[in-house]
Amino acid sequence: MRSFGSVVALGFASYAIAQGTGTIKGKVLDENGVALANANVRVVRVVAGGSPRLVPREDLADVRGEFQIALPWGSYILCPSKEADGYADTIADLYASTPRPIVTLSAASPAPYVVLRTGPRAGVLKIQSITDAATGRAISTASVTVTRRDTGAFMGTNGKSEFFIPALIDVSVKITAPGYIDWFYPGVDNERNANWIRLKPGEHLSAIVALGPKIER
Repeated sequence: MRSFGSVVALGFASYAIAQGTGTIKGKVLDENGVALANANVRVVRVVAGGSPRLVPREDLADVRGEFQIALPWGSYILCPSKEADGYADTIADLYASTPRPIVTLSAASPAPYVVLRTGPRAGVLKIQSITDAATGRAISTASVTVTRRDTGAFMGTNGKSEFFIPALIDVSVKITAPGYIDWFYPGVDNERNANWIRLKPGEHLSAIVALGPKIER
């Protein structure tokens, strides 16, 4: 991983020398318009005709929520977060509840200023346990998928027991494991009978999951 990151960084630096660089300046605000001190800002490069590419760097705003990021000319999406305070990483579409502006650096616009807004704070879902319904044994191969109702954006993960849930948004939770029947919140095996989850900012929800083995026929 370290070697790969170095190659990307060197290629990016070479591009910067050839094309020129600029500086994106800005400020991160929370849902109340208050500066979010020491927020993280991640950068995604927008490539014409291609997929967006994560720039291998992570920048930190100062105590006033202000930041400066030097980058080669091009178009970028800036994604703020501060997970220590409950502001999930908005590089994931699941948590992008506010627009993520596209900022362009060029000879004509070498130092644009942008205000990044994030929030509200996410809720938290804690999966207390995932076990075999027949034996009570823990299942280590389960994966959890959280999906937004409004946009269809989703995130799947393995091996985690605690997840940020976008606040004030309906989401579904699905848990799967090889050899087991799918589980949908609040504990049904049919998606049509599942309930949406909607958490308030900072609200915590716990779930105990028992998966039923699939019956081979």
